Amino acid sequence: MAALTEPQPIPRSGLPPADAPPEPDALQSWAEDLALRHFGVRFPGTVRWAPRLCYRAGDYSPATRTIRLSLPYYRRYGREETVRILLHELCHWWLFHQGMRHREDTPAFQGLLRAHGAPARGLPMPRAAARRLRLYVCPCCGARYRYRRRVEYACGQCCRRWSGGRFDPRFRLVPVPAS
Repeated sequence: MAALTEPQPIPRSGLPPADAPPEPDALQSWAEDLALRHFGVRFPGTVRWAPRLCYRAGDYSPATRTIRLSLPYYRRYGREETVRILLHELCHWWLFHQGMRHREDTPAFQGLLRAHGAPARGLPMPRAAARRLRLYVCPCCGARYRYRRRVEYACGQCCRRWSGGRFDPRFRLVPVPAS
């Protein structure tokens, strides 16, 4: 039988703790409020969290009228910075809605960002450590190859030269032990 745990106290304000991301309904209301305040119309699309969006703070897809916000970005920088990114993505939406180009490098987009106080780009996210490269060597000619994954390849030069470009197990690459 599993042990019962004490329930977590509910904050007095009735809101979730500061580190918990807002619910999707709250995201949607943020977008609608910002769109009304800055552009005078409601945002007709959807806003959702993207838990795996790690290298960008957010993005807007005109085809689906969806704004995705990075959940790791929210956890790192908090509500205020995430709302600023949401405003940036709403600027993309607004230009698309007006039938204009909404790329980052257009003067119209840059002017819209300045006019509404939206950031040109998000704060930097730490990059994951680079995966090490595995070294392989051809047993025939000694050519060296580097791959990120374990592979079962043969040396292209030797296969072309000695077997007409077809795979030949004699030229299968041999992993070099890491030192």
